[in-house]
Amino acid sequence: VLATHDLFDAALVAYRRARLLDTTDNRRPYLPGHVLGFQGRSAAAPAALREARALRPDDPHIQIELPNQLLASGKPEEGRALYEGVIAQDPKLVRAHFGLGRLLAGAGEHEAAARSFRAALALDGRIGEVHYALAQTLRRLGDKPAAAQHLALSERYKGRKTREYDP
Repeated sequence: VLATHDLFDAALVAYRRARLLDTTDNRRPYLPGHVLGFQGRSAAAPAALREARALRPDDPHIQIELPNQLLASGKPEEGRALYEGVIAQDPKLVRAHFGLGRLLAGAGEHEAAARSFRAALALDGRIGEVHYALAQTLRRLGDKPAAAQHLALSERYKGRKTREYDP
């Protein structure tokens, strides 16, 4: 509730106290990691998310948040294998395909990024941020007509984003 009302520092204190009371619940380290990332403190988020991942290595939603934060903190090299592992585990997770596409685009692997964005859109074609990312990637690849089409779709669906995981 505190994080919902942008009371992030209070939420972090509450999540850390809850962690002391129950060390086996994966939400306890996940939630501080998520809040730290949301605050733009991506350098601090991976440690908490690694702890959550150790508690629930089979939870693909937790697995996605760690590479998201690694990408945000400028450390994408570890994230690629994590995204690919999540996709292998559950290929229907739009956020995993989108995250991998962002990582690949940032590495200059635009053909592979376009494939990842298209995979995300095949699962849900009404997400504006994915259409926008694909449009930018297609523009870099020189496919201006397809880029324009996806840019128009990004405007049409601009309020729709990939869904966040809420444990």
